[in-house]
Amino acid sequence: MEKPTFILAALLLWNFGLLIVDHIHFQYNGFLFGLMLLSIARLCQKRYLEGALLFAVLLHFKHIYVYVAPAYGIYLLRSYCFTANNADGSVKWRSFSFLHVTLMGLTVCLVSALSLGPFVVLGQLPQVISRLFPFKRGLCHAYWAPNFWALYNAMDKALTVVGLKYNFLDPTKIPKASMTGGLVQEFQHTVLPSVTPLATLICTLVSILVRTNDGFVNFMCPVLSGFCLISIHSM
Repeated sequence: MEKPTFILAALLLWNFGLLIVDHIHFQYNGFLFGLMLLSIARLCQKRYLEGALLFAVLLHFKHIYVYVAPAYGIYLLRSYCFTANNADGSVKWRSFSFLHVTLMGLTVCLVSALSLGPFVVLGQLPQVISRLFPFKRGLCHAYWAPNFWALYNAMDKALTVVGLKYNFLDPTKIPKASMTGGLVQEFQHTVLPSVTPLATLICTLVSILVRTNDGFVNFMCPVLSGFCLISIHSM
């Protein structure tokens, strides 16, 4: 490694701020992001099974990475499971490889078996599943995370203040200001429609829609979108 490159790598690796934010945090986000980047690097090198293995491991470390799973699935299907293209660059459907699909499936199933096997044996898998998507935490968790829903909540608060000032709202029917109380629970909005888990799921799926060609740029767009969502929820 050239000296300037080595110095830059060392400065980034041992940056005190990154160590505090990404490694001392109880979720070890820096370690997990590193796994994701290593997986993407393997895809760049066309080492698809290694990339799939690393992503499966990552997903079992922290299930929130399911945000980028659709991008991975479609990219691997297009680039690994279909082995040839037509002259115009479109997929050659007859090139579909059942062997590659089988290898991919076995790789993912092996990781899942090692990760979830003990819970299955002990009969605790339902408990694990019930904790994967804790919707009862509300949109902003116990504080206003810097995401779209924080702006949505702020708009609801602003509209409530305006409505009370001009007597558009009945003060006796306004709930107490509890969104910033530090409690982990769901809250009802006053003016704007309250957001359901289904609505957030649809918004997430729309944000990570992917194209089906094998261009790596088209793979990275939804991955980065999912990466941003993960970063927001990890804060």
